[in-house]
Amino acid sequence: MKTQLIAASLLFLSVTACKGEIEGGEQPETKAAEPKKSNVVKLTTAVPYGKHLACADVFPDTALFTEKMGDEIGSIKDKSSSNSSASVVCSLIRAGEPPSSPKELKTLEEKYAKLGVLPGDEYCMISAYCSLAADLDSFRAECEKNGNQNATLDGDFACVRATEKGVEYSYTYKFIEPDTKCVVEAMAGPSVNDENMVRNCASAAKELMTMASVANPK
Repeated sequence: MKTQLIAASLLFLSVTACKGEIEGGEQPETKAAEPKKSNVVKLTTAVPYGKHLACADVFPDTALFTEKMGDEIGSIKDKSSSNSSASVVCSLIRAGEPPSSPKELKTLEEKYAKLGVLPGDEYCMISAYCSLAADLDSFRAECEKNGNQNATLDGDFACVRATEKGVEYSYTYKFIEPDTKCVVEAMAGPSVNDENMVRNCASAAKELMTMASVANPK
């Protein structure tokens, strides 16, 4: 009986000692959990999604277009309502009054037969997409994938699309503007089949677009 009491006492002391080591003694070192890294990459674009620009802010006058294109641009019409995904859409109109009668139309057609663009006609339409995250490598790959031509516009890459229009072709120049990173598209007007004219239109748009010109979205 005495032996059993001694054994029980030793067992009690052993359990108590172990418990004391756990409660009051040194605890196993626990490594602090590392903060989770987010996989979301925040991208900044020149114009917030859903906002639009005014042609008058982006292209305040027609002088540079007239100089580069070699013919007078009379006005720039805002056509942004025709393309909700674009930040701005601007139509460059040839200077002069459009024909008001069939006789005047015939006279003008004879006068401008070579160029094919009458006074009041659209020379070129510029659409700028400034709410997209533009990546040059992807842009170039997409251009080649669609069978378009690689070109250079004032030292930077441009994608050129040639579309058959009767016996002629209509041209579209597309590029990433270096400062704003906007994807800009310069498309020939309905009567334009001169690639140089479209290239010069794109060149003027590229020069005029700056971070300051796209700083006031509506």
